[in-house]
Formats: sequence, structure tokens, C-alpha cells
Amino acid sequence: MKFLFFIAIFILTLNLYSAERLPVFVRETPSSVICRDMDGLEQEIPKKPKRVVICYTSLVGPWYLAGGTALATVSTSSRETLPEAAKGIQTVGGFGNPDVERIMELQPDLVILSGRVDKQRALREILIGKNIKTLLLNYENYNDFAFMLDAFIRINAADPNIIKEAERVRSDCISIIRKAETLKSPRPRFVSFFASARDAAGESNVSNTACIASSLGAVNIIPESKVPKGGNSIKYSMERLLIENPDIILFTTMGDSKEIQERMKRDFMSDPAWQNLKAVKENKVYFLPNALFLYRANARFPEAFRYMAEILYPNESWK
Repeated sequence: MKFLFFIAIFILTLNLYSAERLPVFVRETPSSVICRDMDGLEQEIPKKPKRVVICYTSLVGPWYLAGGTALATVSTSSRETLPEAAKGIQTVGGFGNPDVERIMELQPDLVILSGRVDKQRALREILIGKNIKTLLLNYENYNDFAFMLDAFIRINAADPNIIKEAERVRSDCISIIRKAETLKSPRPRFVSFFASARDAAGESNVSNTACIASSLGAVNIIPESKVPKGGNSIKYSMERLLIENPDIILFTTMGDSKEIQERMKRDFMSDPAWQNLKAVKENKVYFLPNALFLYRANARFPEAFRYMAEILYPNESWK
């Protein structure tokens, strides 16, 4: 599959992922695919599984884009983020606490789990003990998406039409990245904040938003070396922000976006020092749409890349 080969070569060439973030696909046989999960565990997954449970809703999109279907997923605050064909599937508990009994009742032949949640890690051990195949995955950004899409297409033994659509998503993203590489414009320096109802943290390039911005040539003022191992964000003070003085400030919000924006304006932006920032003076502070940046964009990744490109390089055409 030529498209799958070029996904790997493209990401390896641009060095857009950490050496600790392992590709999912290892090798395949006529009847199975050997995959490596985020802990390095290799499992042989039979091709074309029919009874699949996905315990992280962001993983439903790549699975369906790769030609798969699922019996169930966990509950989500917004089913609008699911593919149309998956919006009616049943739920098996919440992201932080999947219902083990309900999952077992469905007699799955594959359960896809998130490595971000301790209870999902514990669930994996239970399922392995029952001889149920599992994949424990980490899905933070576009690079993870590309690796998973490769493996998922192979597992589902996708037909040429499915591969063509997946290739369109990938090639649209690549064309935007390549155009950004050719620009003579100065590379803007940015900071990306993840804001919840409680606080805001600065994000490294592992995070979804910063990954997209940095892959388009922008420079993150938060270096990977400052982020704790295994994490993707740090507390970031106003003092530090003033010293670094980025060209662009990005906010991704968790929860009620309008309420959080108001809190940010009250608690963060009310500091008189805020008005001295270059990004503020030039009106380059952006609250990003959740559908493209809080949630994983999946088939809409080209839209997310284009949206970010328009912020970073507003004098260019990105239609």
C-alpha cells in the first residue's frame, strides 16, 4: 500500500514525533496484523474484526475512516464529534470508568483503549486474561493519527475506496505543511494554552494544537525540555510570558468555552502586564474551535491545518 509507506516516510523525514512515541504498525501476515501499543507490547490482531469496542471516542473517527465499525464506545459530552455512522452505537460507561461487565457481555474480538486512563490500563489486563485482543493507544496529535490510521487500515483490510479517502485526508494535510515550508514569511513564535475551568497550562509540541502550529513552521516558546516526562503541558507564569513575548497566543478550552473565555479575561487578561504583550497589542490572541483542536479532528484534520495556517500566515491564501 503505497499511501501507508508514504505516511511513515513523511513523518520520519520531518521528525515530527518523539522517539518515545512508537509507530503502531509492526508487520502483517495474510490474516493478521502485529501492532505495538504505547507501552511497547506487541499483539497479533486478526484482520477484519467484527465485534469492536472503542473506549476513547477520539479513536472512533480514525477507526471508521479506516473502514472499521464498532459495537460500542464510551459516553461523550458531544456525539457530534463521532462519525455519522457511529452516532447511534451504544455506550459502555464513561471514558474514566468503562463498564467492564457491559464490555464482556458484548463478547468483543477487539477492544481499543486509551493509555491515558489508569482504569483502562487495568481493563486491558482483565481482557488479556480473557484472551480478548486489545490495543492500548495514545492519541494526542496528528502524528499519532497518521500512525494509527496506517495500522487501522491494515487491520480492517480496507478496500481501495477507503484507502483513497484516507489518502485524501493525509495528502491535504501534507500539501498545507509543504506550502508553509516554502513561505518567505518570518516564522511566528507562539504559545498554546490549554484552559479549563480551573487553570491554564502552556503546551508542548506533543499537544494537538501546538503540534499543528509547529508542523507549519511556527516556533513554540515552550521547549520539550521544560515539560515533565510523559506530559504535554506546564504551568506558565505571566512573568515568563512577558520575557518570551510571543507573536501569537492560542487558547484551547475544555468545558463551557464561553464561560472559560470570560474567566480567562477576568483572571488572566486583567493583569495590566497582559496589555504589554506583543500578541495582545497586535490582536493576535485566538480562542480555537473545540471541534478542530480540543477534540481530535480526524477526517477534518485538513480543516484544522488550514485554520491554523490562516492564523500563522494571514497574508497567504489557504483555500
